[in-house]
Amino acid sequence: MANTSQLHLHPHLLITELVIDSERVDNEPLYNFIEVYNNTDRPFALRDFDVHLRYPSRPEFDKIWHPDEDGAAIPPGETMVFWIANAANADKTVADFNAKYGTTLTENEQIVRLQGEMMNTKQRTVVLVTKAGHEIAIANYNANALDLACEKGIVYTFPQHGSHEMVKMSSRVEVPTPGEVRADQVPPQRVQVPDVAPQIRNLTSLAAVQHGEALELVAEADESSGVLAKRVLLFYRIGGEGEYVEIRLKKDRKDGLFRYRIDPPYLLTYDSVSCYFVATDGDKVTRSDTCDVAVSGGETGLSFSVSD
Repeated sequence: MANTSQLHLHPHLLITELVIDSERVDNEPLYNFIEVYNNTDRPFALRDFDVHLRYPSRPEFDKIWHPDEDGAAIPPGETMVFWIANAANADKTVADFNAKYGTTLTENEQIVRLQGEMMNTKQRTVVLVTKAGHEIAIANYNANALDLACEKGIVYTFPQHGSHEMVKMSSRVEVPTPGEVRADQVPPQRVQVPDVAPQIRNLTSLAAVQHGEALELVAEADESSGVLAKRVLLFYRIGGEGEYVEIRLKKDRKDGLFRYRIDPPYLLTYDSVSCYFVATDGDKVTRSDTCDVAVSGGETGLSFSVSD
């Protein structure tokens, strides 16, 4: 097993290069891309994370790309190139991309398309986020000075001291190299992910609520082992019968907990709520304990008037 004290020294994924301006048609760039490196000893499936484009310090307005391509994954120590697609390059193929950059990338193995734009004259942040809301790596551009230069890469190296913010090495200078990273861009040793399941704890603490009160269901994913809970699901049932409802959750940005609120009207006429949580690292699955909360008494919060 890997040394757990070193597991969080560097992120599991790294953003190693951006091209935010390239050859244009109808003022639309044809060959912009985001390059992502798998800094672990295991494949990292595209279905387990999203790519966010963020306004400065405004995550609520993130543009979110979902790069889920038929089971595609980034092999350990290799890259995935996310080619930014738009109306101008809709007729372009990966062969055209390869011809542009002198590469031999294979579609849906080393390169996939993301539909949208990168806002190349404004400050933005690229963020890699698990489906559970864990921010793996972030890369800023145009933050203190304009990084924009046609067909030049913005090159990053790995974060230091437990940070997940990529360190910019250069911009406006280097010829892009999609699918290829230099030794000084990545740590000398990749993260060794322990062969254990992710941990999830049901923190729903109330034994009972009154009618007219809301119920908050809460869980915590413990990632101290170095295993990411890439997806967290809640399963709950109101009343003692019927199927459990499945809800996909994202962690709270303030305290890292997973929460779901059931409002008072949904608890009327019922006497209990049962819930449990499930976490997966994309391979192994863990289920929490089941919590049963009694619902009784209190005010319904509803009033009725009857007139003749």
